[in-house]
Amino acid sequence: ALQYYDQLHKIKVPTFFIYADDDPVFGPDSYKRENIEKNASDKVLVGVTKRGGHFGFFESVFSSEQWFPKPAFEFLNYYARQQQKSD
Repeated sequence: ALQYYDQLHKIKVPTFFIYADDDPVFGPDSYKRENIEKNASDKVLVGVTKRGGHFGFFESVFSSEQWFPKPAFEFLNYYARQQQKSD
């Protein structure tokens, strides 16, 4: 598993990580929720899904549409609105 947990507190820009449990490259052993929560800055959001594979996240087996852009853009829009409020 990757050992990046001790670096997550250094993240200063909004960052959205998304993992799938069935990812053959970065499976469940690549992230330990308790380590991420303990070490991450408040700019980090982690999403974990049961399925998605590596570069997957398709709407269905028969679709070429991917669903991950919607939560990714919601995340970015949230931070954009927060920035506008502070300006």
